[in-house]
Amino acid sequence: MRELIGTRRTAEPGVSKSVYRSDLIYCRECKKTVPVGIEVITTKQDHGKKTVLQHEYYCRVHGMAYEEMTHRHLREGAASKPKADNDAYLRNYLKKR
Repeated sequence: MRELIGTRRTAEPGVSKSVYRSDLIYCRECKKTVPVGIEVITTKQDHGKKTVLQHEYYCRVHGMAYEEMTHRHLREGAASKPKADNDAYLRNYLKKR
């Protein structure tokens, strides 16, 4: 079973990386099977069709960079995107900048 930690876009259009917390994975860095780890899936979406480009598996120690990067992206992304439907929110957002 796996649990989605987060998804982030890459510089390439239509390509995103999804980071999952997975059970029983084989780490590509330390070459060990561990009970809990990180699974990174790179996908490309074209015209409603999703294609898996790459699967990467890491133990928690080696996958911390991906997990931290995803959490940082989610924190910054939520704070930096203004809500377009709320005019008062937009005025306050623009004053802060």
